[in-house]
Amino acid sequence: MIADFFPPLVVDCVRYHVPAKRYLCATDPAYMDQLSDASVLSLGLQGGPMSADEVAAFEANPHRDAIV
Repeated sequence: MIADFFPPLVVDCVRYHVPAKRYLCATDPAYMDQLSDASVLSLGLQGGPMSADEVAAFEANPHRDAIV
């Protein structure tokens, strides 16, 4: 398990890679505008931009700033 070898911050960066993308797309229109066509497609498959409730939950993560 990755958590056996890396500190919690590194584990969170790996674990929350997709949620970070979804978060940025929900909160930063300029970020969304920079996505490639393939990344826009994968975003749709990953659930699209986060909802307001998902954004609030993501923002509660103590490592949010580092993850983003």
